[in-house]
Amino acid sequence: MMLHATHSIIAVCLAIILIAIWPTCLGRHYLSIFVIGQTLSEKTISTKGDGTIYTEFKVLTVEVSHPSGRASSINGRASFVVSRVNPDDTLTGTLFFTVSENARERIAQLLRKTVDKVPRQYTVSDITARPEKKPKCPEFLLEFSQIGTKGNELTFLFQQFTLPYKETSQEASALFCKWANRLYTGRGHARNLAESINQLINQKKK
Repeated sequence: MMLHATHSIIAVCLAIILIAIWPTCLGRHYLSIFVIGQTLSEKTISTKGDGTIYTEFKVLTVEVSHPSGRASSINGRASFVVSRVNPDDTLTGTLFFTVSENARERIAQLLRKTVDKVPRQYTVSDITARPEKKPKCPEFLLEFSQIGTKGNELTFLFQQFTLPYKETSQEASALFCKWANRLYTGRGHARNLAESINQLINQKKK
């Protein structure tokens, strides 16, 4: 009986561990989803100054589900703001997802709330992006793996997607394009450029 009980405890522990790591095994990155008060738009994002590196907005279809089992597909416009260029040539930043009015209505139905209680925009912090294989300015793509985000009431699932980056006249964009073009020529890690970009971004934050 003692052996049987021990095996049962071990089985339960293994099940808990499996549940905990299963989303990672599926390639999903479960992160907190935050609601922000001020909506980021093409106009506001373009006036944030020389220390801001951001993609163009693009329409994405996202799966949204409620713990009760209710689910829906919604459309929204996504943009990515870079917060750090990493030594492995990836990027860390924040994803801004602005939902359409139709999407807000669907979310309201999932939550059993009125539309005015549903935010117009959500953000997901600390996600990773990777430039396409041969990035080159004035325009190239940033690639994103599947992202699963868990909020207090809803889960958002972003399938693999890309967002377009376009060169601007800002100082940070010029450095970012030099960094991308260095990757395009196959010269390996552009660490000095990455450090300069990060310094500019950090100055903007202060």
